[in-house]
Amino acid sequence: ICRHLGIVFSPPPLPFLCARQLGTILALLNYDFVGVYVEQFRRWFSVFPREHFFVESLEAFRQNPVAVYTRVCSFLGVEATGSASFPTDAALENQLARRYNEGTNQDTEAIPEGTLAVLEAFYAPYNERLFALLGKRFDW
Repeated sequence: ICRHLGIVFSPPPLPFLCARQLGTILALLNYDFVGVYVEQFRRWFSVFPREHFFVESLEAFRQNPVAVYTRVCSFLGVEATGSASFPTDAALENQLARRYNEGTNQDTEAIPEGTLAVLEAFYAPYNERLFALLGKRFDW
């Protein structure tokens, strides 16, 4: 998450993980330990109060963009629709109904068999700690 915000918070050195699945080497290097959000949030929460953060999943936004957008606006103390925002609920819904980057990338390959299970097992304890920290569960 820090990379996406353009803020540099380097985690402490973490071990290199290498899993061999059906001849494919999956290397998860110390690349800000991609997907291990709990440590990043802990660092943020050590500096700023928890109530200053709004955390939601992309899946929730894709499922109901208007509801998530409305909650974000409420969190920020601004109107979702009105003179300083979308003029009508219909205009808001129309904008949020648009989909971007929905095409297929011809350069991608299928995930090798077994790799998803390895990743899920690897991230499970970190995700559980994240859910406990946030007081909220996500569907991943």
